[in-house]
Amino acid sequence: MNLLVVDDDEVDFLHIKRLLKKAFPNKAIDITWINDPSEKDIIEEINKYDICFIDQNIGVISGIEIIREANENKCFVPLILLTGQYNADIDRKASEFGAADFLIKGELSVGLLNRAIRYSISQKELEEKLTKLAYLDGVTKLANRTKFDEFLEFSIHNTMRAEKYLALIILDLDDFKVVNDTYGHPAGDALLKEIASRLAGVIRCTDLVARLGGG
Repeated sequence: MNLLVVDDDEVDFLHIKRLLKKAFPNKAIDITWINDPSEKDIIEEINKYDICFIDQNIGVISGIEIIREANENKCFVPLILLTGQYNADIDRKASEFGAADFLIKGELSVGLLNRAIRYSISQKELEEKLTKLAYLDGVTKLANRTKFDEFLEFSIHNTMRAEKYLALIILDLDDFKVVNDTYGHPAGDALLKEIASRLAGVIRCTDLVARLGGG
């Protein structure tokens, strides 16, 4: 498990590191420290880790602002905000901007960090599962219309910037309604799954097969 601690106080970092090691004694943990987030692309750095602890007061940058920016950039890494003392306004903003948890440094313990990390990872896995489901067609498990629209927009921008061409192929099944009416919807679904499987098996990893109709 790769953890990141963003805190400008080395004493606080070492204290958190000791607690984290004790919280997961039987698990391999790699803990990285960043004491000045202004020197790096902090969102890019955060995306390299499984969990990130962020102090609220880090020089001219606040933990809340980092969490807000990460949330706007669709960062799925659980972000746990740390503060020296409780502040109701910070608590509210942390939740509003997408923090996985909000912990007071003076109250940190082995058990508390163990719980915070376990719950944060479970929350992350659930969010990723829901996001994946939101982009899948229910029958074929191909990308759905939402995923297709986003992928097409992204691809158009990329090809325009690179001055290349983009290929879009639209397929339709003739008389598919006859299959459903004659053999029933289970047979129709089976046909769609077979076609989807064959198409998905012949495309490149950079291509996308999507079902634009259906649910």
